[in-house]
Formats: sequence, structure tokens, C-alpha cells
Amino acid sequence: MVGGICPGIPTATRGLGQGARVKRFDPNNKVGVSIVRQLYGVKTHQRATKGILATTSYLTADAEEFIDDHFWELEARDHQGIIDWVKLTVKGTEPAR
Repeated sequence: MVGGICPGIPTATRGLGQGARVKRFDPNNKVGVSIVRQLYGVKTHQRATKGILATTSYLTADAEEFIDDHFWELEARDHQGIIDWVKLTVKGTEPAR
């Protein structure tokens, strides 16, 4: 499901697991801090251990700052991060940074 909790990824259960949010935005339409806060709220409400956001776009500076402030609870991959995941899967090696 684009734009919501992704059913293909194990969703958060009370006290266990991770929740994921997938956003398919135009690269020029950045994901803002409000979406990251929504994910954090769902993660907290469902008592998940981590919330993951993946987007085909990029994150605003405020969104990146919020994720950095909650490093152990949130993770995000933007356009380049998704490309790196694919490279890692295809090659079976860590992508260059």
C-alpha cells in the first residue's frame, strides 16, 4: 500500500515488531516532518520497537532532524537509500557511501 502502513512488511504488534510507512512522492515533493510525526505516533501507540519510512522522494530538513532526534525508534530511507537497498540486494554487498 503506497502512502500507508505497508501490509507486505510485518506490522507492529503491541510491544513487538516494526511498523513501516511507504510514501511514493514526486522527487520534487519532499516528505515533511508531519508525516514522520504521524509514523512516530503510530509506532508509539502500537508499542512497536521501530518505525520505518521509505520514500521515492527526499526528506525535508525538519523531517531528518526529527528522525535524528529519535534515532533508536525511527529509520528512514529516501530515494538514494532505496537505490542503495536494491544494490545491496542485487550484489549482496554493502553499497558505497
